Amino acid sequence: MTRKEAVKELRALAYEIYEKLEEMEDILKEVAPEELKKAEANWMAHIDGALLNLKGWAGVSLMNLGDTLTTLEEEEEEEEEE
Repeated sequence: MTRKEAVKELRALAYEIYEKLEEMEDILKEVAPEELKKAEANWMAHIDGALLNLKGWAGVSLMNLGDTLTTLEEEEEEEEEE
C-alpha cells in the first residue's frame, strides 16, 4: 500500500466513524436529549478532535488524524519529486 492509498483509506475510515458518531447523536436526541449536550462537550468532542475536527467541538488538538494525513500526503509528494 502506498502512502496515497493509506491516506485515502484512513480518510474513508474516519468518515465511517463520523457516520457512527452521528447515529449516536441521533439516539441521544431521541431518548436522552439532556445528555446530548454533555456528550457533545465531552466524549463526542474528543472523538471529533482526534479525527478531523469536523464539528469543531473541542477546538484544536495537539495532533489529530488530519495532521497525520497531511504529513503522509506531503511525504508522498516529496517521494514523487525524487
